[in-house]
Amino acid sequence: MKDVEYFTFMLPPDIWRRKSRPSDRKMTLEEGPRYYPGATPMLETREVRRLPETAEEMERNQLRHKGRTKTPEEGKLQAWLVSRIGMKSEKLG
Repeated sequence: MKDVEYFTFMLPPDIWRRKSRPSDRKMTLEEGPRYYPGATPMLETREVRRLPETAEEMERNQLRHKGRTKTPEEGKLQAWLVSRIGMKSEKLG
């Protein structure tokens, strides 16, 4: 894993805005000036993100969504709703 620093950048005025404004997304020190020439990083907004370097690290660090288990009451309600939808669609067909 590598640590990458991200910052909010102060964007220079453009033809639509007369004042400088902060960027709406965080960028690295390389991305900011490349996407917005004349942009300067706001050093107090520094954020360090740990990014995987290899595919193996990426797989190992992915979160698996398991969801929560349904209570018996929720299961009954879901079955009832599905049956009602089935009855409505049969009436329409």
